[in-house]
Amino acid sequence: GLTVLDRHSGGRLNVEISGQRIRGVKDILVEGPQVWIAHYRGVTLYQRGQPRRDYNSLNGLPPGPALSLCRDREGRLWIGTQEGAAVMEGDTVRLFTPADGLASPEVDVLFQDSSGALWFGSASPRRGGLSRLLNTKWTTYSLADGLAHDSITSIAQTTDGILWVGTGFGHVGGASRFDGTAWSSIGKSDGLAGAKVRSVFQDRDGRMWLGSEYDGITVLDGGRKTILTP
Repeated sequence: GLTVLDRHSGGRLNVEISGQRIRGVKDILVEGPQVWIAHYRGVTLYQRGQPRRDYNSLNGLPPGPALSLCRDREGRLWIGTQEGAAVMEGDTVRLFTPADGLASPEVDVLFQDSSGALWFGSASPRRGGLSRLLNTKWTTYSLADGLAHDSITSIAQTTDGILWVGTGFGHVGGASRFDGTAWSSIGKSDGLAGAKVRSVFQDRDGRMWLGSEYDGITVLDGGRKTILTP
């Protein structure tokens, strides 16, 4: 389901979204007063005081859950699904699949970098991978190219332009870095809290936070690593 909290008090806010209950929330995209919610039955657009709008197979999306959301520079809304990446322009929906260049039909992670390139990550442990779309050209990256694992969980870009990708499944994986030319990776043997990196984030002081699924958080501050656990 969906819960809204007051960020000052920590208390719950009463937000009513009429209609069918929203379950299995996978991603949330906030655009001013509008909130897009990717969930088990598709995508819902919520705006206070307005009726909810649902987007699903009736609107041209593949049937099944929506997994991820991203608004690109051209104003198009991208929706990751189990059958590919759908892009909405007005009432028109186009679906990109492995036949177009995606590494996997499951698009669990969407991200646009500072160059305008769109990245599509799949968390599938068997048919995962990472794809980049730049100026209509598709490029696919995998373990063979230097990724720590083919199961992609998160993507972020630092202020110096480095792309960070969280990867892993079970107790195998790590965090991978792309400088625009080549990949490098770090894992548990390099000092990470755990092998499966679920989230990557750079704070305002330039520190990198790498969240591991089972073992805590690694904070990278220059050449120093700090492990945070309960």
